Amino acid sequence: MHHQVHFALIFAISIFAGGSITEAFQFPKIKFVGLSTADKYDENEPKNRVKKGLEETALLQQSLEKYCNKNDSLIRWEPQITESYEAAQVIFQEVAQSGNKRRCLVSFPSLTRPADLDKLSAVLKSSKCKQLLGLDSVECELYPSSPAPYIHIKFDRSVAGDAMADDHSDVTDNAASATKGWLKEFLGKYRLCPYTSSASRAAVGLASVGVPVGGVHIQVTEPTTSSSSATKAARIVGAFWTEVVTLMQSSQDEWATSLV
Repeated sequence: MHHQVHFALIFAISIFAGGSITEAFQFPKIKFVGLSTADKYDENEPKNRVKKGLEETALLQQSLEKYCNKNDSLIRWEPQITESYEAAQVIFQEVAQSGNKRRCLVSFPSLTRPADLDKLSAVLKSSKCKQLLGLDSVECELYPSSPAPYIHIKFDRSVAGDAMADDHSDVTDNAASATKGWLKEFLGKYRLCPYTSSASRAAVGLASVGVPVGGVHIQVTEPTTSSSSATKAARIVGAFWTEVVTLMQSSQDEWATSLV
């Protein structure tokens, strides 16, 4: 299922030092697409070992744990994830919930395109991303160099850790309700978007090009009491990838577009 949706994610960083200075930052572009190649079957390739069953999957996990023992880090093992956008969601959730953790190591043995993990790692290694998200270093290794593909992230502990948010469900509900009202009474009423009339009717008038009418999915980021700009940025990026997964795993007549 493919949604006719374009995403743009821009962060503004405000620095207060003798005045208000705002700098715009946009993540480097990364595409999780590519031409498929007819590679020879390798029974030892991680995704093929996972397909053999639980016993072989457990042996593969043990091999990776032994291999990564030098990192002194607990491994988050995700054998059920096959798509790159699902992997991105998990990684940014880990970053957003870093708290007082020094590092995280996540492995995706069943990825259809393991090379995408290396591409994402390259983006995270950029000085801009490291500064924005509070990262110290990022390492990625793929099969056959390691038993299974993994990404290892060390957090910059000079950046304040995330504080646990209290129960703000009422705030989240109010934000979602206000957004739905804005969609109907402002965006739809004044035709600012010719294809959206309300939260339940988007992609209106696009049937001729094969796009059915669907709803607008609203994702509200969870409140945080942290004053860390890295924590806030990580939560926004995590919410973005969560929304990508929601759209990719739903039909177009259910959700036509999204607001984060």
